[in-house]
Formats: sequence, C-alpha cells, structure tokens
Amino acid sequence: MVGIAGIGVAFPEKVVDTWETYAKPNGLRRDVWERMGCHSTYVLEQPLTPTDLAVQAAKQAMLEAEIVAEDVDVIICNNYNSEYLYWQTSAKVQCLLGCDNAFTFDIFGGCNAVGSAVRSAYDLFEQDDSINTCLIVLSEAISGETWPQFISDGACVLVLKRNCEELEILAHSQVSDIFPTMQRLPVGGTVTPFSKDMTFDGNVYSNFEFSALQFRQEIKPLIFPSCKKTIEKSLAKAGYSTSDLSQVFFVHQQKYVNQSMLEMFNLPSNLSPVDYIDDIGHVSGCDVFICLKRAMKEGRVKKGNLLSFAVMGLMDFHGWVIRY
Repeated sequence: MVGIAGIGVAFPEKVVDTWETYAKPNGLRRDVWERMGCHSTYVLEQPLTPTDLAVQAAKQAMLEAEIVAEDVDVIICNNYNSEYLYWQTSAKVQCLLGCDNAFTFDIFGGCNAVGSAVRSAYDLFEQDDSINTCLIVLSEAISGETWPQFISDGACVLVLKRNCEELEILAHSQVSDIFPTMQRLPVGGTVTPFSKDMTFDGNVYSNFEFSALQFRQEIKPLIFPSCKKTIEKSLAKAGYSTSDLSQVFFVHQQKYVNQSMLEMFNLPSNLSPVDYIDDIGHVSGCDVFICLKRAMKEGRVKKGNLLSFAVMGLMDFHGWVIRY
C-alpha cells in the first residue's frame, strides 16, 4: 500500500493577465481566449529559480507528511526547463533539503513525465522493501503562451509513503500509441550540434519545429480516444468504472477541452474542477495535484471518494486511481 502523505505547492509572486500579456499582442481573438478559459498565470522572475520553487513546495509537503529530511529514501524530479542545460534538479534539491540518505534521479519530458514519475515511484515501492518514503518533485518555468495552453510557472511536491491510507494509489495505466516528431528544437543535438558560428535568436520555444497540419491530421484525432483509454484502463485495474468516480482531474488543456472530456464519459460538469483553469493555467502535468490539494481544502473531495487522474504530453498518456 502506497499513498500520498503530503502535497506542497509553490508559485512565484508575479501574476499576469493572459489577455493583455499574450492573447491580444499575438492577435488571438477575444472569443477564442474566453473559450480557452485561462485568465491569469504565474510567471517566475530572476533571481528565483525552478529549484527554489521546488524546495519551497518540498518543505510544505514534508511538514504536512510529518517527516524530516533523514526520512527520505528517494527523490524523483521532473522539470522541462531548469536553471541550466544538463542540470540535475533532484540532486540539487537533495542537497538543499539535506536528504543525505536519499538516492535521486531526474525524468526529462513534457507533461507526461509527471505520470512517469508517479509510476516510477510506485514501482520502486513494490520492488524494494527498504524504500519507505519518496519525494516526487515537479517544478516548471516556461512562462506563458506555449501553444495550446497558457502556462504557469510553479512547483508541486508529493510525499509518497508506504502503508499510507490517506490518498492510496490503487492503479496506474499508460497509453503510448504514437510518438510525434513534429515538436523539437532542430539544433543543439547530435544531428546539428551547436557551434561558434551558429546563430540562435529568441528563446527555445520560439525555435521549435512544429507542424499544425501534422497535428490536425495525425495527433488531434487520437487525443480524446487515448485519454478515454488510459482512464478506463486504470479504473479496470483497480476494479472500478467511471460510475464509481467522485472527481476526475485532467491535465489542464483549454477549458472547453476538459469540459469535452467530461462529456465523452457522460459525466456531469461538477465532477471535475474545470474552473480552476481560470486562475492557474497549465502547470506541466502537476496541475492535477495542485488542483487535488485545492479541491481537498475547499471540500470538493471528501474522505472515501474515488478519484481518477489523467495527464498527457507528447502523445504519452498516464492515468491512475486514488482512494481518499
């Protein structure tokens, strides 16, 4: 039995209006912006770093879980954009927290890597009886307008503990039917290494290769079926169906997309905190846990509830079931 004993959340202080900051300057129509449903996001500013946010959230989570640094056996970290290239955030977090007994590793990826981190931790508990406590550290700093969502900077840390019944993880599933090659940085790897003569204008995200046509033809038709598949797969593993659910937490897409996902399952609109998208935006895949903590605080989630989660990124879908 493995459960979530603590959840910590940290956001930077700066909040921006997505209409004034991103949508209007880029010519996005007002009705499209309203349909997306995200009105404000958080933006990290120097000297604050993604690791700073991670440590803030970790301290909250550890306090809630009633553990100290020496209790931590493993630290698993994911962030797509850290302070430096080839930066091992998990090792830095270990050092700053003083978790001297823990081994650490990073999982690189998009929103989907949050699912990989949860799955990796769960599997470690099953395979190694010496592991009793794990920190899953999720921190992101992309700041803003990356298509197709408005993205917030922030961090969320989970404390997973053996024999914890508080938020027990019952099952996990993964669906990866296609790997899209359309969104990549064409320079800086082994195919086209950086050189002293190479020019690079703008930030990483403005230099991505992306094909809207390929997205519409190859990717978009699979998003809803893959999401449905992974949720139903995890529920079946746990011995439940969608009719047993008390709340569903989808990774934050555009607001109307999340509403459409509820319709796909024939679930009522109040079975997912879709309105949280308005003032949070999309925080990597960890927005599902940020929303879980908020929903628990506001009483949307109560003891005994069965909860389903779905995160996706780079056409890699993860789902899991948790009993509160």
